[in-house]
Amino acid sequence: MQADLINVPVFLTRAMQGVAFAVVAALPFDNAIFHLFSFLLLFAYIASLHWIGFDQVKQALVASKWVHISFGAIWAIMLISNALNAQSEEAWRTMLQFGPRYWLLFTIFSCLLHWRVTSERPLFVAATLGLALHFIPYTPAMVDLNIFDTRFQGMDRNPNTAGFKAAGLAMLSLYLAFYEGLARRFRYPLAVFFGAMALIALLATGNRGSWVALFISSGVFLVVMFPKHPRLIALVAIAIGLIGGLVFTQFAGPARRLAMLLDGDSSYRTEIWQNAWNLFTEKPIFGYGLDVREELLTRKHLYHEHNIFVSVLTAMGTAGLIAYSVMLASIARLGLQFKNHFSLLMMLMMLIVGMFAYDFYRSQLFLAHFVILAAVAAHQRAPAPAR
Repeated sequence: MQADLINVPVFLTRAMQGVAFAVVAALPFDNAIFHLFSFLLLFAYIASLHWIGFDQVKQALVASKWVHISFGAIWAIMLISNALNAQSEEAWRTMLQFGPRYWLLFTIFSCLLHWRVTSERPLFVAATLGLALHFIPYTPAMVDLNIFDTRFQGMDRNPNTAGFKAAGLAMLSLYLAFYEGLARRFRYPLAVFFGAMALIALLATGNRGSWVALFISSGVFLVVMFPKHPRLIALVAIAIGLIGGLVFTQFAGPARRLAMLLDGDSSYRTEIWQNAWNLFTEKPIFGYGLDVREELLTRKHLYHEHNIFVSVLTAMGTAGLIAYSVMLASIARLGLQFKNHFSLLMMLMMLIVGMFAYDFYRSQLFLAHFVILAAVAAHQRAPAPAR
């Protein structure tokens, strides 16, 4: 049962709405602006509790109680693992950040969604805006095709990060094309512009993990939507095929990265995964703790696990994998129960990327996106107004 916050001052409600929007829009930039807005959101949320009261907070969180329990279990296992392995100061700092930072982010967005302070629509707009602003400055290079001269690195000077963000924008563009809450004369041009920009940027990054993630998640989306929109699906598929075919046949960089993907070249990932697995077998219950970079280093430029599930096993062992799996299963169950299918699909895309490029506890870019999406997936939407 959702509730409106009738007792909270209007200015405070508006402040939480605006800052929540700003947090999501700033997140792709992964910098001090995101931290500033996160702090302001926390401050406004705490201030609102004077009028809200514990009972309404409890009502907002009861549906996702197993997600919260899983967060607590993960944090406890982190503590045990660090203690057992006499881990470094960095490992303890990582543990202290993980629980409050990401659990609080999930909790606050869960409450705001439950109380209808915000909803999927403004968060969707904020995410699209934030990601689009990441690539709009590079449109001249896209138009004259100079973007394919070298691996595109984006604002972060990292092709893997740029690919992750481009895949997210491509998925949001697909959703926008089918979003009936916006007139066709607006949503189609925006979807085409954002989608083409995202796809070109993604191909130019050569980020193979994001290619695989987008291929699977967009494929699922298009198959599901095909019975209702066969013509539109056909047009989207043809457009994607033409852009991809042109890029892979005309530009050596993306073609070379595709050949590496098809040939199974892991860029030393299989080597580090094997090393991480060996570490897990040495300490299978609670793992090595949250700082295993020295143990993992077999190639000096590969300093983390490049796989969220391998990183769980290495850092926290079997106990950590169980807690992490319970959290994922709880979010998936709620997403299916409340029919938040697109949020789950976006999370699937993130998890696939995470199997090639991230660990589960260190990357703010990955984790903050993940917990906000999890909050959207796990909340019960307000019923549609009767027509």
